[in-house]
Amino acid sequence: MRLAPILLPLLALTLAADCPGVNTAPGSDMLRATLTASPAGPSAVSLTLAVTNTSRAPVTLTFGSSQQYDFTARRADGASVWKWSADWAFLTVITSRTLAAGETVTYSAQWTSAPPGTYVATGSVTGSPRPADASATVTVP
Repeated sequence: MRLAPILLPLLALTLAADCPGVNTAPGSDMLRATLTASPAGPSAVSLTLAVTNTSRAPVTLTFGSSQQYDFTARRADGASVWKWSADWAFLTVITSRTLAAGETVTYSAQWTSAPPGTYVATGSVTGSPRPADASATVTVP
């Protein structure tokens, strides 16, 4: 039947929209991300990403692996100099995390090989729907 590929997704979307607490396509306005980046000694930067559900309903983040967040650092010219996940291996498993209304989750990492200079650090959640990434400027003495 040729209509089945068209009708089935519409039926699923309709059913999900009728279920309380289910967000079918939350935008970045439902999740607020902030990043704190600060020197933590010679050649080290401490990074903390906070993600807050600003909506009145739970928001579920779905992850395509065991990785839930990442951090990067770029020079002023945009060249990437560090990525937290580059030294990690992650399980290929679908996981999820539900944030209640008003709940904040934090993720932290240390960049321990930062050369002196000024960088733009970015923290992001790797799940879907993806909240806005957060960036901060940090100077390593």
